[in-house]
Amino acid sequence: MKVSGDPGSTSFLFADVTALLPNGQPWGPVEFGTFSPSRFFAPMDSNVTDVSFVVPGSSAPATVTAFGVVLVDVDVADATKLEFYDRDERLIYRHVVPVAGAKSKGLSFVGVQLNRPAARVRIVAGTHPVNAPFQDPPPDGVGIDDVIVAEPVAR
Repeated sequence: MKVSGDPGSTSFLFADVTALLPNGQPWGPVEFGTFSPSRFFAPMDSNVTDVSFVVPGSSAPATVTAFGVVLVDVDVADATKLEFYDRDERLIYRHVVPVAGAKSKGLSFVGVQLNRPAARVRIVAGTHPVNAPFQDPPPDGVGIDDVIVAEPVAR
């Protein structure tokens, strides 16, 4: 997992890890914006992030009934999704994230309230990791900006 850096730093908007555009410019600052300046994060070498829950102040496993996330630069339909799993690792709900309204620097928010508690959420962010080599057409590397979670409850 990597966190983007401050404005003016080499890691601002992942300029130090994203592929170069054909003109030699890193595509991160061209494609990525943030909802809550200036940091966001993403896994490296993968487009999957698994989020498990614990009771606050402990290491006891927990579940949640609501989860929200702001995603950065969702460009490809049906590629970015949230998958919710119960404590027995059964898929209980899947939500496909709609494409952002802007081709570059677009933000998407998904908030889900569940009927059954989730012990894990898998975020599949785009088609490729943000540090994938540039290709034409470009891969859809998606960042994660803000995460909102209901109070975790012991399993």
